[in-house]
Amino acid sequence: MDVFKKNLIDEDIIAEYYIRSKRKKEDEEWLKEHGNLIKEKLKNTPKSNIGDYTVTISTSDVSYFDEEKVLEYLSSSAPHLVERCTKKVLNSDELANCIEENLVDLTKLKEVAWVQKQTQRLLIKKKGGKDD
Repeated sequence: MDVFKKNLIDEDIIAEYYIRSKRKKEDEEWLKEHGNLIKEKLKNTPKSNIGDYTVTISTSDVSYFDEEKVLEYLSSSAPHLVERCTKKVLNSDELANCIEENLVDLTKLKEVAWVQKQTQRLLIKKKGGKDD
């Protein structure tokens, strides 16, 4: 009977896992550092051909309204709409209706509550669609 559960898994697997985990951390650091360098150097070129590679940089826009600031805005500039636009949380559909009905000034609302949020994605492919 193996009291200390020593033989449940081969030590070689543990060692290999350790090595790969360490290498993964090093690779992630390298990828992050050099990915940022590539993005910085090619920031104004969304698609570039460099040697045998095509580099594409795309920006995702995940901007949104800060709900707390929207509620503050409605409370101060259109308090009669607060109940209509809220439940226990901001009712985004009703707010959109108020904006469409010109009951809420979208430009002013953006000035006080819009949160600009974008992310970048780096994709490097071998020309001809074949990655080795």
